Amino acid sequence: MVLTKMAFFGLGYLLGSRAGRERYEEMVRAARDFLQGEEVATAVGFVRGMLWILRQRGRGLERTQP
Repeated sequence: MVLTKMAFFGLGYLLGSRAGRERYEEMVRAARDFLQGEEVATAVGFVRGMLWILRQRGRGLERTQP
């Protein structure tokens, strides 16, 4: 009886780990496709431009000590 339970547990673990690995790889592929998309590249370019503008504005500020 115990041996049968262990065999079923082992089989379930094996099948579950394979399904889990396949699902993980599917999610990684989807994330890579998303990150390599044109929309993300556009958003990154926009944020970089805004940070450059803010940095340039910050350089013009004088810092006074109290």
